[in-house]
This record gives sequence, structure tokens and C-alpha cells, in this order.
Amino acid sequence: MAHRKGPPSHSALLRWTSFIVVLANVAFIVDYATLSSATPVAEVVAKYGNAFVPKFFAQGLGGLVVAALALFALYALWPRRRRRAVIYDRLVVPLALTSTLASAWLVAYRHEWIALSTALVAAMMILAGVMFVRVTRVAPGAHSRWLRVPFALLFGALTIALLVAITQWLRAEGVPAALMREDASVAFLIFAVAVGGMVALCYTDIVYPFVMALAIGAIFVANPAEHPLASYALVAGVGMLLITGLAGIADVWQPEPDLGKTTRRRLRVADNDAPDPDWLLLEPTTSMHPR
Repeated sequence: MAHRKGPPSHSALLRWTSFIVVLANVAFIVDYATLSSATPVAEVVAKYGNAFVPKFFAQGLGGLVVAALALFALYALWPRRRRRAVIYDRLVVPLALTSTLASAWLVAYRHEWIALSTALVAAMMILAGVMFVRVTRVAPGAHSRWLRVPFALLFGALTIALLVAITQWLRAEGVPAALMREDASVAFLIFAVAVGGMVALCYTDIVYPFVMALAIGAIFVANPAEHPLASYALVAGVGMLLITGLAGIADVWQPEPDLGKTTRRRLRVADNDAPDPDWLLLEPTTSMHPR
């Protein structure tokens, strides 16, 4: 079938504009990181400390998040997808806002405005949570399973980043480094297991709790085997992996609705908490898998 000619749709303009904003912020971050005379990020980290996340883990997770979001961008802008799946339109705007906040964070952090940088990380984490929840509102199954990955990775990475930012803000407020080292790491383990378990069991998601498990594993690797934190991290990491496995089993075994035979009216009647109809992929032809 020939492609429809005419001006670009509102959906296409929205997606292209959002991703141009993302690219502009990426360019700004790269330029500012290399050309600005403000304090380098490494020096700020050395000054205010990094209570529990090793450098190799932060860099590896950051690269994985960027790669996953880049694949999402390419897929959302693919012409065949631009005519379908309204879900993408609900994700690109908060993603553009998140990239703008990331640029603002870099400026604030390199100028050692720690309280402001912590608030910006919190705002980014909230936006990432919004995007993650929006993805989970898509009818479950093969259509939406892959789309959770980049946003669950982003949500998990920013959750960890917020915990690190909070410890640095407390250091800036005068809390002793030795106290932060022990108490912050234990608090992180408790928080990671609690939040990772909640997300895994409530949303039958495996990516977010797996990110938490990796972060806990990084604490284990970063500490000597005889250190108490290593033992705590080992127990918490094994528990987090078990929760992740249970969520994966639940995701595989949950029944997949036949949306091709279900009307919007029936969906609304069947469940008062049913997702917004615009999010439901009601026809087999709207599959998000490439053909």
C-alpha cells in the first residue's frame, strides 16, 4: 500500500521535536563536560563522596541506559510506527524533559550546588517513574514486554542516582563521612530490596529489580569479603535475585488477553481500573514487534 502523502501528523511532529530536544541536550552535556571551566565531576564526587556505587558500575549502567533509550528512539521514529501505537506519544515528552533536567543537573553539580542537583535528580526519577508506569499500563504480553526495558533501566538507574545524591547532600550539610559510609550503605540495601521487591511483584517486572540486584552486587564487590557490608550485600543480593526470578515466572505464566476480540466497551466494564483506551493495542496490526 502506498504511503499517505500530505503534511506530517501531529504525532510525528511531537516525536521528532521531542527527540531533537533530547539530541540538543546530549550535545550540550558532551560540550559542557569537556569545555567548561567549572569543577570536574570526578573532583565533586571525590569531595562529597560516593557511599556505595563503584565507578565501574555507574559507567556500565549509564551506557546501558543510553543504548536502550537510543533503540527506543529509533523504533519510535520508524515511519511504520509513527502511524500507529499512540503509546510512543505518551513517552517522548517526559523523556525530553528528563534530558533537559540532566543538562541542568550537570551545571548545578559542577558548580557544587549540591542541594539543587539532588532536587534535579529527584525530579528526573519522578519522570522516569511516570514513564515506567505508563508503559506498564499497556496491555500485558509480547506487545509491551520489550518496551519496559529502557524505561525500567532508566527508572532503576535514577533511583540509585537519587540515593547517591542524598548521601552527597548530607555530606555537604556536615554529616561525617565515616557515618555516611556505614549507615548510607545499610539504608541503601534495605531500600533497594523493599522498592525492588514492590516493583517486581506489583508490576511483574524483572528489569528494575535486576538493576537493584546489580547495585547490591556492586556493594559486595567494592568491599573486602570480611567487611560486614559485604555479608549484608551478599544476602540482600541473593534475595533480590530470587524476587526477580519470581517476577519473571509470574510474567511468563500470566494469561495474555486476546485484545483483537475485546471491545473497548467490554474492557471498561470488566475493570474499573482499566488503562486509558488510547494505550491499549486493540488490533493485531498494532504489534510493537518488527515484522
